[in-house]
Order: sequence, then structure tokens, then C-alpha cells
Amino acid sequence: MDERRRATRVALGGHAAQAQVLINLDVQVVDISTAGVLLQTSQRLEPGMRGCLRLNLWGRPFSAEVEVRRVKQLGDGARKAGYDVGAAFVGIMQDQLQLIEQFANQ
Repeated sequence: MDERRRATRVALGGHAAQAQVLINLDVQVVDISTAGVLLQTSQRLEPGMRGCLRLNLWGRPFSAEVEVRRVKQLGDGARKAGYDVGAAFVGIMQDQLQLIEQFANQ
């Protein structure tokens, strides 16, 4: 079979590595501030995970990187009702902060 790769691959001999798989996850925004956001989701996330939160505030698109800080299971344990996820904004831009402040003051 002909080699189709343009770049040469190098074997690493079993070096350990970690990878985070990116997923799309539907969440409900419970509250939001300039420091972070409280989300509810049906899927458990782990503290330290990062992702991009995308939503509309007043019909204006908002997108910011968030880092999960805490996770709390909802419900009585016998039935899985989901999770509260507290996430902090990471590297938020000034215009994003202003949009949150405008939204919070309404």
C-alpha cells in the first residue's frame, strides 16, 4: 500500500500522555456574574475541566472560556437529577464583562 502521509511519524515507545476529549454539552445557566457562572447539567464534569460557554444575553452572542471549579450532584442519590457546576471565567474580555454587568443590572 502506498504511503499517503505527508509528515513522518515517530514512535514514542510508550510515553504516558493525557488528552481531554472535547464534547458539546447542553447546560442550563442558573446564574451568572463577572466572576463566573452556575450551570446545571445532566452529565458530570470534573473540577479543572475547561470549555467554551456560548449563550445569548439580551439576544447578543456571548462566548467565554470557563474552568470548572466545583461540582455538586443534585437529587437524593437514588435518582440522578443532574449536577450543579460552578465555573469561573478564564481570560474574559472587557466587552464580555460589560455585557454581563448590563445583563445583571436589568
